[in-house]
Amino acid sequence: MWARDQGDKYPWDVDVSLGGAQGSLNWTDNFRVCSNEVVNTKLLLCPRDMTKQVATNWATMRGDMNVSYLFCKSSTQARTQDIVAGDGNVIGGGGGLDAYWNVYLGTSIDAAWDQNLHVLKGDLAMGDGSVKKIKTPDLREVISTLLSSGTMTNVILSKPRGVF
Repeated sequence: MWARDQGDKYPWDVDVSLGGAQGSLNWTDNFRVCSNEVVNTKLLLCPRDMTKQVATNWATMRGDMNVSYLFCKSSTQARTQDIVAGDGNVIGGGGGLDAYWNVYLGTSIDAAWDQNLHVLKGDLAMGDGSVKKIKTPDLREVISTLLSSGTMTNVILSKPRGVF
């Protein structure tokens, strides 16, 4: 809903000066700017995530303490097959807080779900509004398909964290 009101752009694609989160030093702003649409901070916490707690309000919410989900920096509203968000327990892709794969890797996609949350499974929210619970081989297939479609050269999954 937020993207529809912002010229079909997600918060990470809209400059801070225009009400988005692009350029913000606080990762949590990517979710915070949607607070008018996502009224309850509890929605950003997976019920199975015992390492984090529900934020008491949007102003004090921190990604490293109150958000379970990642977002896909390379997704756009125009591509309905894109990953928009998902469980933050993805490993691989360089091992950092922005897991990263590109077209030059070919079939060498090392994405995986760790043991946390859903035990080697995870949920992905897609651009078409669907949510998929998938295992590691399917996660790799989704990323590979995005890269081989020709519409995306990079898949960047930005995992929960606090201020940069």
